[in-house]
Amino acid sequence: MISAYLVSVGEFPEMAEDYGVDGVPHTVVNKRHSLVGLQQDAPFAEFVLNPGGAAPSVKLDMEQGFNPGDDDVFGGADFTAESQVAPEAQPETESQAAGKVQVPEKPQQATGMAFSSGIASGASEQAAKAGAPAGQLGVVREKGDEFNCDLLILGGGPAGLTAAVYGARSGLDVTLLDSGMLGGQVLLTPLVENYPGFKGMAGVSLAESMVEHARQYAHLRGNLQITNLQKINEYFVASTSNGEYRGRALLIATGSSWRKLGIPGELVFSGRGVHNCASCDGYIYVGKKIAVVGGGNAALTDALHLRNLGIDVSIIHRRDQFRGEDALAEAVIRSGVNVLWDSVPLEILGREKLSGLKIKNVKTDAEQVLDVDGVFVCVGHEPNSRPAKAVGAALNRDGSIAVDAQMRASVPLVYAAGDVTGGFLQIVMAVAKGAQAAHTAFVDLQQN
Repeated sequence: MISAYLVSVGEFPEMAEDYGVDGVPHTVVNKRHSLVGLQQDAPFAEFVLNPGGAAPSVKLDMEQGFNPGDDDVFGGADFTAESQVAPEAQPETESQAAGKVQVPEKPQQATGMAFSSGIASGASEQAAKAGAPAGQLGVVREKGDEFNCDLLILGGGPAGLTAAVYGARSGLDVTLLDSGMLGGQVLLTPLVENYPGFKGMAGVSLAESMVEHARQYAHLRGNLQITNLQKINEYFVASTSNGEYRGRALLIATGSSWRKLGIPGELVFSGRGVHNCASCDGYIYVGKKIAVVGGGNAALTDALHLRNLGIDVSIIHRRDQFRGEDALAEAVIRSGVNVLWDSVPLEILGREKLSGLKIKNVKTDAEQVLDVDGVFVCVGHEPNSRPAKAVGAALNRDGSIAVDAQMRASVPLVYAAGDVTGGFLQIVMAVAKGAQAAHTAFVDLQQN
């Protein structure tokens, strides 16, 4: 029912200019509507099929698109009664019915849930519930009912994917859900050089490898709109755009989100000059000037990536030395990137388009305006711990989920792993925590 074409901004800069692309993904629907940012399957399809009257539950911003975290359990606004109810299917006219592609009726799930607008996101026919795990290592066990599982994992980054593999290989039925693309923020890392066994590997390649590995063992569902999470009797229930998923145990691996600067103009130009992902939006600024705000590994990596694209880069850092690894700091200095030390951003300027960044030197109080076309914000992350709040699990002072050494949260049969638990935010740490959490869940479930 929907035809789509994928166009690379790097290969077709003229088209990017014609369509006014300031951030990618940038989706143009029927040459009339523009959506910026990742679009989730169900609300996007509903909008395309009914662009004149999206249901109240479909929160598509015509300027910014649907950003994962804005109104789902991975972060954002509080739950509302409206957000917990899937939109009802609208009766179709005779003309619509005549031209409609006939889709085989989907078998009824054990949960008795209804699909949004009668459209499912591709769940396959359900096999009988799997029994004992395979008798030898490396043999893929039969996967059971994805909507009713032993271990329900929220988050498809390295921690969640590792937990899915370890949980399923222990004999648990595992389902993993994510509100964005499977792979997590590793997908947006241009080059990973500190993951053991790989001297240098594109982040997208590492993420895809992890996803395909986990897919052999567990049900993986990405790009879902997750509207509610609660404990009902002995199950943790996640309400999504694809129906209700129930798990005897819950593992939260929802990672973290980019921290905002909190200055005037940041939200106004979000996705239209203000970005967080150099590998996503860097090509748009080839031959232009941009500012990178931050001094950690992420800021240094993004600055190098943008510099290599032929972009005039300036780094704004509040201290007099970088916080990132020495190797990255030295590479930035050698590259000739301009660094404004002891400086903080005050305001992002512009009218129709971003035109500059006002900064202040924290030692002299002197202010100046940088003539830049874009700003990349790399000032750390905030844990996406709203799922923990939804089930009553305790948080640390920094907002991360409080866990013990075995990754148990304060609520029985709730676990957490990865960046959402704070600490040293590295892929290798997320993987280790995910493995430990899955093992602990397996042990605890044997006693329940």
